Amino acid sequence: MKLDMVLKEVHHGENALAVRLMRRSSTHTTDHEVHHVARDLAAWSRHHVREPADAASDHGVDLSPEPKTAQAARDQELLDLTERCHPQTLRQQRWANTMIKVVSPQVLTS
Repeated sequence: MKLDMVLKEVHHGENALAVRLMRRSSTHTTDHEVHHVARDLAAWSRHHVREPADAASDHGVDLSPEPKTAQAARDQELLDLTERCHPQTLRQQRWANTMIKVVSPQVLTS
């Protein structure tokens, strides 16, 4: 597995998630839980975008469309990065799953 591909995918996915969460937040201004929690989760995603970008540059990986190749190796800095981001990522996942369970019956019956 190429490190540059993994870092690019994480970067892309977190960017996309942050955009979608902010969009969802702005369309649900009257539902305070969705509005505020989505904004908090989007902020976490923006933070998660910066850290992999920093790690990528440390490994010579350009997150632009034409990345340089990086050597995949056991790297304590990258392991630390995943340990820092993982709890927030799990929280984002749990919140999204909960919202699906709460909203899906309303959508199906409307």
